[in-house]
Amino acid sequence: MDAMTEGISRYARGLDYEDIDPETVRQTKIRLIDSLACGLASYDYPVGRMVRAVAAGTDGNPGSTVIGTDHRSSPELAAFANSAMVRFLDCNDTYHSLDSGHPSDQLPGVLAAAEMAGADGKTVIAATVAAYEVYCGLCDVANISWGDSRWYNATWGPIASAAAVSRVLGLSQEQTGHAISIALASHASLGVITRGDQVPLWHACADPNAVRQGVFAALLAREGMDGPLDPFEGTYGFFDAISGPFPMPALGDGNGGFRLNNTIVKRYTTCSHTQTAAEAAVRIHGQLPQDVEIAEVLVTTNSYTNEVCGRPDRWRPNGHKTANLSLPYCIAVGLSEGGVGMDQFTEAKIHDPDIHAFMQRVRVQEDPEFSAAYPAQSMTAVEAIDKSGNRYSAKVGYTTGFPQEPIDEDGIETKFRDMTAHLITHDQQSRALEWLWSIEEKRDVGELFRHLVVSREG
Repeated sequence: MDAMTEGISRYARGLDYEDIDPETVRQTKIRLIDSLACGLASYDYPVGRMVRAVAAGTDGNPGSTVIGTDHRSSPELAAFANSAMVRFLDCNDTYHSLDSGHPSDQLPGVLAAAEMAGADGKTVIAATVAAYEVYCGLCDVANISWGDSRWYNATWGPIASAAAVSRVLGLSQEQTGHAISIALASHASLGVITRGDQVPLWHACADPNAVRQGVFAALLAREGMDGPLDPFEGTYGFFDAISGPFPMPALGDGNGGFRLNNTIVKRYTTCSHTQTAAEAAVRIHGQLPQDVEIAEVLVTTNSYTNEVCGRPDRWRPNGHKTANLSLPYCIAVGLSEGGVGMDQFTEAKIHDPDIHAFMQRVRVQEDPEFSAAYPAQSMTAVEAIDKSGNRYSAKVGYTTGFPQEPIDEDGIETKFRDMTAHLITHDQQSRALEWLWSIEEKRDVGELFRHLVVSREG
């Protein structure tokens, strides 16, 4: 194996629960709760229905459960369906670095493999930390999705997925390396997914498909399938075809330095790059006199937020995904309603002519100093000017859920209950939360999914 494949496979194979500090274990539980809340909340949305329909066509033996149901599909399809539901609303966590992405998309792959294989809760925690460490570590050392790069960051997903699922399945280091190689050599995501003229539903499925690829590759490697020995460094390998060379990331050493702790758990149900803008808009809403009329809004942000959420087509959102990625939309609803949550992303709200009219008063500009401060801070300043010339402003570099101000147990339980109350009972919520807070004592992942079965047709 080439050095990169060997290094990642050795790390994933060697990381044990006992190597992980208590705070990282706690933060892992928070991200599990967060991801499952996001996944279940997507149950009634079109993508949720689509991916469940595909997963329902296959019976797993023993298989893995599709969230919200009691159906066990094949592990790779359950992982895909569950990850797509986790990802769709864009409420799950994010990592900002040289590159960025959504490492929590990996969790359904870990859980699917654990349920199928009968792995215990400590294994789930170790594999989750490994998935985050590999995914975020790659984001730290290479950029494939910003600026002139032509790829989408879901391209990192199969590497982390194959490594983490191999850890769950108990594969050898050699088998883990082959799983990574199979997944890496067979999967890359084009930048057109996010840079085309529209935001397709597949935007919510590209990362989940990467997770599916990783699960499938690990299952094949377990049976003896081999992949190229040099998927990163060989001729026409990853370095040659996609990224150019980059160094092996230094992976977590068990002394509290795990990258999982540096991901953003979202306070607002929108893109990570609009979190500080949403916070600024909500703060300004609290300053506004009753019945004030806003004439103009100036948003100053960093180049990364502007590239994703401030481009011209973001002033014309036509559905949940485009609104979710629209900086002017988040500013408009935040200023006018004092919230950027589930209630602000209904179809009626997204197509509200008053909101669209408000958006046309929003101007966005970049500040080089804000760009230089990224990713340590995702700085946004908002200034609203009313028709009398009065100015209201807020400047935000981070908010609750960022590493500088981590969400606590009460905060994540509130998010879980708020996002799932219309789908499962209060008692189900309590049992699921109890299970997750004590996951290191559990041996049956299927029990968790039984607490999350939606009690109606959807």
